[in-house]
Amino acid sequence: LNINNLLSEREYINASVINRNLGYWSEKLTVDKGSNDELSNNMAVLSNGTLIGITNNVSLTSSDVVLFSNSKFPMNISVKINTGDKEVYGILNDYDGTYDVVGVVENIDIPVGSKVTTTGLGNIFPSGLFIGYVSNVETDNFDLSKVIKVIPGTSFDNINYVTVVKKGKEWLLLLQFFRLF
Repeated sequence: LNINNLLSEREYINASVINRNLGYWSEKLTVDKGSNDELSNNMAVLSNGTLIGITNNVSLTSSDVVLFSNSKFPMNISVKINTGDKEVYGILNDYDGTYDVVGVVENIDIPVGSKVTTTGLGNIFPSGLFIGYVSNVETDNFDLSKVIKVIPGTSFDNINYVTVVKKGKEWLLLLQFFRLF
């Protein structure tokens, strides 16, 4: 099946930010690409190589991008943290200037500065999209799991251009194949 090639196939569409309302600055922005450019809802959006949100309200010539800094964004994104010799998995679920990664129960040291990326689980974000770096590691209130603070890899304040990650046709065919079972 040559699955390794299919899962890494990605197409990118670059877009310019054409609108960002001051009243909703941390919630969304609008870009100059839409369904005419093969965009659809729920595509990953990058700025400076860092995942910042997803497409939404796609029209023929423009699309909104819901930012992760939006307090109403339902995070719960599966992520992996590369500790150097091991990958640790968790759930990105909150943003308040830094992200929170929860659900890490492994008893392993996670160094500050470790890289955090998407896992590809959940059918929205492809694997390996950069999110940020670990800034702090704490334990939860019950001392059962870790809460990891992650600094985003880019600022949400100054976004002029974005890159939308389009899922290739081969990737979509593979998903349809596995849904048959």
